[in-house]
Amino acid sequence: MGDGAQTDAAGRADLVLVPGNPPPAGSEIIWYAGEGGIRLRMLYAPATAASPRALAIVCPGRTESIEKYFEVQRDLQARGFAIVCFDWPGQGLSDRPLKNPIRGHVLNFNTYVDALLQGIAAIADRAPKEHVVVAHSMGSAISLEALRTGRIEAKLAAFG
Repeated sequence: MGDGAQTDAAGRADLVLVPGNPPPAGSEIIWYAGEGGIRLRMLYAPATAASPRALAIVCPGRTESIEKYFEVQRDLQARGFAIVCFDWPGQGLSDRPLKNPIRGHVLNFNTYVDALLQGIAAIADRAPKEHVVVAHSMGSAISLEALRTGRIEAKLAAFG
């Protein structure tokens, strides 16, 4: 991959390529519908190991995007994990629910939790069934709520 951006058929950016900080091997951007039909973006990268250890669910914080976590994603992949990482509603390249793209707003925090669950469901047929969670800031709150309410299970969770 070169520097710049990968775009979809409509010319919208799928992935911002960061010089010197490539995405993990085999990365695929997946767009899926969130609450209210807004387009949400996630990255999925399969494990490079013959026997994947688990799916590492990488949950960024507020205003953070998939691209910020390329190094973490590559490190996890090198240790045998498949990777999924999310742009939450109104974050990164996911659609903004409000007309003002700078404002971050949801009516209910479960909008974020639902985005996590819908994303995991979208890759369930090809991702390892066991999960670990690596989360930061708002991503920690989102994943912790999903874990607390039993909507996802994880062998391990690390929050920062």
